[in-house]
Amino acid sequence: KQVDKVDECLDNLGISDMKEKDVRELSGGQRQLVFICAALVQDSEVILLDEPTSALDIRNQHLVLSQLKSVARETGKTIILSTHDPNHALFLDATVFLMDNGRIVSNGPSRETITEEQLRKVYGDGICRSKDLPYDEISYRFEAVGNSED
Repeated sequence: KQVDKVDECLDNLGISDMKEKDVRELSGGQRQLVFICAALVQDSEVILLDEPTSALDIRNQHLVLSQLKSVARETGKTIILSTHDPNHALFLDATVFLMDNGRIVSNGPSRETITEEQLRKVYGDGICRSKDLPYDEISYRFEAVGNSED
């Protein structure tokens, strides 16, 4: 039943309290979560999202990405999304297309494609890795490009 899908999605995204609110009364981040929920509950085989976490804080970014990963795994839906954060692709452990100025630089499994070498082709020498997560989060070191903060 569609209403049950909506309720479950709202619960999973932690926004059940927004169910009865007018979308125009919501903040940008809240509105983003509502629109993502609307996309997830549709019966389409493919979901296309343009920077779905752009207006969200770090907690809600993780919540949305976790939900997308779960939906893809459990339903077999194809989810295509754009992001400027390579860590999102690493977290999702998905197939990626790394692009620079509209040109594909590299593509394949995220943990093979999102490498320091490939990212340096796009972003320069400041690319580095943090060893705090299982997928070695990508970071950017400003001092590598002469912009050190004292």
